[in-house]
Amino acid sequence: MTEVLKRLEIIKSSITIEDEEVIELQLMKLQKLNIDDDVKAIVHNLEAINYTKVMKDIESYLTLHNDMYNTPNCQDNLF
Repeated sequence: MTEVLKRLEIIKSSITIEDEEVIELQLMKLQKLNIDDDVKAIVHNLEAINYTKVMKDIESYLTLHNDMYNTPNCQDNLF
């Protein structure tokens, strides 16, 4: 889960600075991971170059999962 979150953060930053090479590299690496349906939707929108939607979805995903990951009682449910 941590690797997925970090890759999404990198993608988000790369979109901000318009670095297509890094976006493509991170997309390829992300696709090789075990990802949930929400991340699959983000991948789909990345492939469609719908960066406005991607940014919104990544932000929502990171907020939800960082909160879950950093909450002590929820950590037991992540593994």
